[in-house]
This record gives sequence, C-alpha cells and structure tokens, in this order.
Amino acid sequence: MIDLGRFSLGDFVPLMLLSVDGNGLNAWPSSTPTIKTFSQDDLTTAVETIRPGARDPLRATGLFYYPLRLTSSYTADKVYLVSQRWTISASTYGELLTFRVVAGGDADGAVIGAHFVRRPEANTLVYVVDGGKLKTGRSPR
Repeated sequence: MIDLGRFSLGDFVPLMLLSVDGNGLNAWPSSTPTIKTFSQDDLTTAVETIRPGARDPLRATGLFYYPLRLTSSYTADKVYLVSQRWTISASTYGELLTFRVVAGGDADGAVIGAHFVRRPEANTLVYVVDGGKLKTGRSPR
C-alpha cells in the first residue's frame, strides 16, 4: 500500500496508474482501468468510480493519470483508500493507495482570480475558484 500524503478539501490528488503484466513489464490493459475511492468508515461503497485517461500513449505504455478533486463528497480528518484495477489478457491486477483529507481548504477549490469592487454601500470581493464557481464576499478587511 502506497501513502499519497495529506490533502485539503478542494485540492487535487494526482492518481497515477502504471499497468504492468505478470512479469512486471508495462502493457496496455484489455480495457480502461478502474479507480475507486473508499472512506475508512465504509469499504463496501465507493465514494467515486473513475476511468482515467492514458497519460502519454505514444511514449509511455500503460500509463494513466487522473487528477482527483476533493469535493464535498470527501470529509476532513478521514483516511481514504484508493483501489486501482486493470485487466491484461484475462488476468486482473491491482494496487492500493491511501491519502488523508485534513482540515482546511474549501470543497469548491482554491481562488484563482479576484477583483475588488468599491461601492458606497459596501466593499465587495468577487472571486472565482478552480471548481468553476463565481463567488462574492462583502466588506472584506
């Protein structure tokens, strides 16, 4: 089991999958691999099921990547298990990863742009987060 580290809500967890065959050689799987995330509290129900895309198909055989965004489906102060599975020639292979979600951050993501608007009734901060939402805050100090 590989520990990926600690992340806050709104962060991206980089999930890399290298499909190898029984001899440990890179190989393309028979179908797209499956990545499932599970909470430490419930290892039977997946929080998310993902089908990652090939990272660099012309130069890296069997390499897949998916940036998992920690949305409101995830909870702070919990450990999550990531199950990665792929099939090559009717043989199934897999790998287990873990990561911890720590307090802090915002499920909508980090601020990527902001503009301050000064009005007589109140000052307003308009900002966009990398989750794609446009938000406002009044009278920031």
